[in-house]
Amino acid sequence: MGLQDVVEDLASRLGRSVALNDYDLSLIAASAQDSGVDEYRVQSILTRRTPVPIIRLLHDGGYLDRTDPFVLEGGQLPGLQPRLCVPVAVKGRTVAFVWIVLRDGDGELSPADYTTVRRATEEITGMIGAASPNPVAERVVEGSRLLQRLILTDTVVAGYAVTELVEDWHLDDRSTLTVTVFDMEVDGEAGVSELKNLAGPAFAVLGGPSLLASVDGTYVLVTARSDALTLGERIDRGFAGTSAGVRVRASGSSSTTEWRSGLRAAYMEASYATRLAGRVPEVPKHARFADLGSLVLFRGLPWRRSSVDLICPEVLALAQAGEVNVASLLTYLREGGDVPQTCEALRIHRSTLYYRLDRCREFIGDALDNGWRRSSLYLGLVLAELLAAEGR
Repeated sequence: MGLQDVVEDLASRLGRSVALNDYDLSLIAASAQDSGVDEYRVQSILTRRTPVPIIRLLHDGGYLDRTDPFVLEGGQLPGLQPRLCVPVAVKGRTVAFVWIVLRDGDGELSPADYTTVRRATEEITGMIGAASPNPVAERVVEGSRLLQRLILTDTVVAGYAVTELVEDWHLDDRSTLTVTVFDMEVDGEAGVSELKNLAGPAFAVLGGPSLLASVDGTYVLVTARSDALTLGERIDRGFAGTSAGVRVRASGSSSTTEWRSGLRAAYMEASYATRLAGRVPEVPKHARFADLGSLVLFRGLPWRRSSVDLICPEVLALAQAGEVNVASLLTYLREGGDVPQTCEALRIHRSTLYYRLDRCREFIGDALDNGWRRSSLYLGLVLAELLAAEGR
């Protein structure tokens, strides 16, 4: 009998949906859901992790520091139903949470139900406590505790976490912290909880004052190392040399000297760089936010076709033209209008390039001859590429 069996049995006895999360709120096990659940429960099942609004609510409210069972009242977020939470502690440290969705108006659990919950929680505690200790996984769990307080909470909670970090790493006003967010791919059906056990290749190259954790389905690395901006590539090579079925799709990083006010801004910048990383030639697989240039303008835009039209309406005309070679036009723009370099990159004759550009001019007018329109055309084409890379 495993954790999934215990969760299913508890749900059956209570007649309510039940889930088991680890400390960083990644889903370990979940019962079949009935109609009496909200969108947050559905999203957590589909993504295998707790939705970010719930994570922030739990951290900001100090709920994850509680050791006794508590009810997360409904209505604190739009459509949120109340939940009973029972923390699971092993050797005095909270390692997981049992969540039971309550339905509005159906009353509290009966004394018999609470006894059932207590016994199931004791069984879960025994199973987790009996599991073979994994030093790497333990280190990731500890990192998750601190890192989520640093980047997902309000300034008060984050302030306490920064104080803890300063003491552990001996930081001063000259220190620079770098945040790197990794987009990971796992073969098969391995989830985030199993990813933690595969963090060895990352720790093999980290060393020094570094913090690696699982946050919202990604690996997040915070380090004060001077070579932090090269760690993404080195960790990528570390995973490539294993047979664990894990690889790094991309990574993004951002550095800050304003770590005393929290690392959330750097985390958001690194996350955005990760979103762009490797999707277009302008952005390498391991990207730095500071090197994104004008692509940071897309950060405040919804990534939709209407956004492309807003930047440059001619891009839509090109897309609808059919016989126009847009790739040649984009290469020409990337090469700064250098004809020989464009021909070399495309492996075509100069006359062929001129023909293709002339065909494009039928739809873009004098955009190539006007600096402002030329830059807008280029950005619009790049955003269209990013949308295509995301399957839109």
